[in-house]
Amino acid sequence: MTDETAEQKEQREKKALRQYVARRRMVCITEFKNLIAAMKEKGVAEILVTDHPCYDLMLTPIACFPEDQELPTVAPGDASHQGYAWHSTTWPWFDDCWKAAGGDSSGCRGVIFSNGL
Repeated sequence: MTDETAEQKEQREKKALRQYVARRRMVCITEFKNLIAAMKEKGVAEILVTDHPCYDLMLTPIACFPEDQELPTVAPGDASHQGYAWHSTTWPWFDDCWKAAGGDSSGCRGVIFSNGL
């Protein structure tokens, strides 16, 4: 048995993350649709969400305009992925799911803040 190199480990982990987000795509789209509906209902045009690789697939609202509105967290992950959810994979995926949920045409805007990085 040969030892896995750091590069091989990184590639294996990236592949596992890509497979994980692919399995969670429809859940993310549904959660973004719910977020967009809540934003429209409350008259929120823009939201700032926080993200961190150890959060699994979770975007937590931390600010919005207009202010002081309770909005749902987008948490499509199921904790079955055992590694970090690095933004180089998740941010394009979140963007794709946002678009699939109608985010671009909704009049709402979401901005991801990279918490702790």
